[in-house]
Amino acid sequence: MTCPVAHGARAYGAELEGGYRQGPISLTASSTLVDAQITSAQDPVLVGNTPRHQLALIYQLTPRYDAERFSIGANVVGFTGSYAQDINQLYLPAYTTVGLFAEVRPVDRLVLSVNASNLFNTMAITETLQGSLPASNIALARTLYGRMVLASVRLFY
Repeated sequence: MTCPVAHGARAYGAELEGGYRQGPISLTASSTLVDAQITSAQDPVLVGNTPRHQLALIYQLTPRYDAERFSIGANVVGFTGSYAQDINQLYLPAYTTVGLFAEVRPVDRLVLSVNASNLFNTMAITETLQGSLPASNIALARTLYGRMVLASVRLFY
């Protein structure tokens, strides 16, 4: 069996991850930076293009405050845009999502928490199989979920 799309690529990248804590306040962050290019392909038109779905930058930032009876924080995650396919004609836009979380421990062995993801209901297109927009200007795409809020109660024995 042969692969329908055979090409070579090269990529250079760097990752950075770190954290800081001062008393009850903490901050963690990470980022991944990538530069990728198709170097060989059955279709020579693709050589020099960026591989499909290859993000140039992914980052996350999580500030947090922890007290004896509660914790609160946020999570920010961002992605640069990327090309839908190797032909580099349809560009999927960049997006950043924000989440919040809070946890209360009113008594020993009881935890109440609330988590909100994609708080600002960001439209985030993550994938499409189209290489370019069809004549109808409508393409099927996969998106992240919209805003979601989850509340939970945990009881420890």
